[in-house]
Parts: sequence; C-alpha cells; structure tokens
Amino acid sequence: MKQMNLLPKHIHEARRRRKLIRGGATAGIVCLILGVTWAGIAFVQTRQLDRRWQSLQTQVQQVRQQRNELAALKKRNRQIRDELARYERLRLPLPPSSVVCLISQTLPPSLALDRITLKTEPPALTTSTASKSRKRKTSASSPAPRPPLELKLSGAATSDIAVAGFVRLLSEQPVFEAVKLVSSRQIESDGRSLQQFVITAQIPMERRFLIAQAQGGDNVQ
Repeated sequence: MKQMNLLPKHIHEARRRRKLIRGGATAGIVCLILGVTWAGIAFVQTRQLDRRWQSLQTQVQQVRQQRNELAALKKRNRQIRDELARYERLRLPLPPSSVVCLISQTLPPSLALDRITLKTEPPALTTSTASKSRKRKTSASSPAPRPPLELKLSGAATSDIAVAGFVRLLSEQPVFEAVKLVSSRQIESDGRSLQQFVITAQIPMERRFLIAQAQGGDNVQ
C-alpha cells in the first residue's frame, strides 16, 4: 500500500534544516573535542620538550664548566712542571756547607786553607712557550748538560808532599772530579818556609749526593 505524506512542504524543509543543523552541531562538537585534545597533547609535549631543553642547557653549561676547569688544571700543571724544571736547573748537587764540611774532614793538619771558592754558570731559564718551540726544532736531541760547579782552594802547607797528599785525598772523594794542582810555590812566612798552593776541582751538576750521618761527622755519598 502506498503511503502518502500529506504534510506541507515547508514542514519537510524545516525538518531537513533541523537535521542539517544537528549534524553540523555534532560535527562542530566533535571537531572541538578533537581540537581541545590535540591542544592538550601539544601543550604537554611542548612542556616536556621545554624541560628537556632546559636539562640539555644545564648539561651543556656543566660540560663547559668542566672543560674550563680541565683547561685551568692543565695550565697549572704546565706551570708546576716549569717551576720544577727551574728548580732542578738551579739546585746544586749538594749544599755549600756540605762541601766545606767535606773539605775540612779531608784537610790534613799540615795544611791550612785561606780561601774556598764555588762558582757555577747560571742556567738558561726559558718560558714554556720558548721551550716548546725549542723542542720542536731539536726534538731528537737531549738538553745540554749544565756546566759543573767549579771549586777553587787556596792555602799553604808545610811541604809539597803534604799538598800532593791533599790532592790525592780530594781525588778519592766521589763528589770531586778533575782535581788539579794549578800552582804551588815556596814562600817565607814568619821565618818559616811554606808551600803556597792553588787546587781546582769540579762537582757535576747533574748528579745528586746523599749526606749520611756517621760517627766521625757527615759522609757524602
């Protein structure tokens, strides 16, 4: 049986418009919900990215600070090495007082000293930059040894035999090298005949000597 719609045409159009309005409202609500959800997700992700960025910035600052501290430590280490090198270049193989003590122990009663002279050439002190450039030029060669410490003894003895014996005693000491009798001449003093002498010796600067305490005094090894 065929059904006939007897409602007026404007009613059908009104119903169609209401359906369209309800469909548009539903689509708008769905779009609004999706937009709010997307905005929330984007906001959360943005906050996470911002916190991550701040954390990375902090780590970068820490790495930079550590790098600066490491550079400062390396610089200080170079300065300490340079200072130690200068100290080693300036340090004597043994104190002058030990040299005088050793000479006095070796000196026989028949001799008297009127002068003891110690002389050395000052080492060339260079900065780390200059030493680096020098090392580049002469990387294969070792640094030149320092000149020895020059010792000069002058005095008088009762005879030339006593002078020769003193030279021999000095030569037997491990501290002294190249012991030489430079001059020896006979002089008169208060009616006595004496032998005036000058003796030279060398003390290597590159060696170090140990001062050991013994019953008879200080022994230098």
